[in-house]
Amino acid sequence: MTIAYHLCMRLQNDAVIAPTAEERRIVARSVLEKSEALEAGLLAFGLADTHLHSENACSRPLAGQIAERIELSLERRLGHGCGFAPVYIKPIEDARHLYSAFRYILRQQQRHGIDTDPLHEASNLPDLLGLRLLGASTIVPVRRLLPRVTRAELLELFGVSEIQPADGPLDQVVAATLAAAALPALAGSSREVVAARRAAIEVVAGRLPPAALAALLGTSVRRLHELRREPTDAALVCAVRLQLHLLAQVGDSRLQGSFAEPPWLQPLAAPAAWLSAGASSSP
Repeated sequence: MTIAYHLCMRLQNDAVIAPTAEERRIVARSVLEKSEALEAGLLAFGLADTHLHSENACSRPLAGQIAERIELSLERRLGHGCGFAPVYIKPIEDARHLYSAFRYILRQQQRHGIDTDPLHEASNLPDLLGLRLLGASTIVPVRRLLPRVTRAELLELFGVSEIQPADGPLDQVVAATLAAAALPALAGSSREVVAARRAAIEVVAGRLPPAALAALLGTSVRRLHELRREPTDAALVCAVRLQLHLLAQVGDSRLQGSFAEPPWLQPLAAPAAWLSAGASSSP
């Protein structure tokens, strides 16, 4: 009996789907918002360079519908200039395949030998670890259908042993806030931007004078005082602080796109067996 579906989407010209961090956050928003709106049972999604994978515990018609909605959203938001190729949809018929596809999707960078997304923003890995709130709804189905997945296994995909809340450095607060809120920039006055700026103010916590903080957040001192009166989202503040610690561990060279060796190509004291599990039948 089919229990889920593995979807793979790629552009007709097989080009890179989201070359920048800002575009990868748009990919995350499209996948997570459309999946939640359709109640499509999203367990995992992950972007390699040229193709986007998704694992959904849903019906076959709904799997096709969610792929269509995601593709239309990406075409509108990213403006590729070409459409998507026909989506690949493979049924998942047992628990072993369910785990295998989940792990396969989240380790797309390792599988293809790329390190273009060191923060794994174009996947739901940050959501599963509390680094981002947008896809927190994926935690419940993963715990329910994939109870053997552990925190240690997920952390290893980042190449770290733990992520704890941090309060700095201050020059990384905006980057951490954008990653935690899945925003391409702190621009505009949308609800998401207001909440993100308010969270950043809370993290800085008076360590910068108003003019410097306003400049950091791309706003005015007057608007800064208005933002201080907005309610604070404690979960988002925590996510920003977790992102700060992750940013410190990932390192500047990987964030800036240099050809530094990613952690999965470095010797590990005790490699996790789950990383060797694959989905060889998948694209």
